[in-house]
Amino acid sequence: MDMIDMDKLLAFCDGDAELAMSVLEMFRKEAEVALVEMPGLYESGKMDMLSNSVHKLKSHCRYVGADQLADLAQSIENQADNGNSEKLNDQLSGFYSGLRAVLSSF
Repeated sequence: MDMIDMDKLLAFCDGDAELAMSVLEMFRKEAEVALVEMPGLYESGKMDMLSNSVHKLKSHCRYVGADQLADLAQSIENQADNGNSEKLNDQLSGFYSGLRAVLSSF
């Protein structure tokens, strides 16, 4: 799984290092909340809320250059929107691991 791409993040922030740090902090907060909330949403079958949560994180992953994680988030969002919970368990497990890895990289 890819980690943060600082070049991509800085490009997204037009080279503003302070803004880049703010974006990283937003990502960290969103990811930490998601790691707490998303398992419960999945277990309780709240696929619409799961889809919304992962959609937000997908954007944040793209901002920080974690493109593989964003692609996995897109797949999870699609599965949740289509009510296909069989594939979600494995995908969510990989997504949680990826989020933790990214969080530990900064």
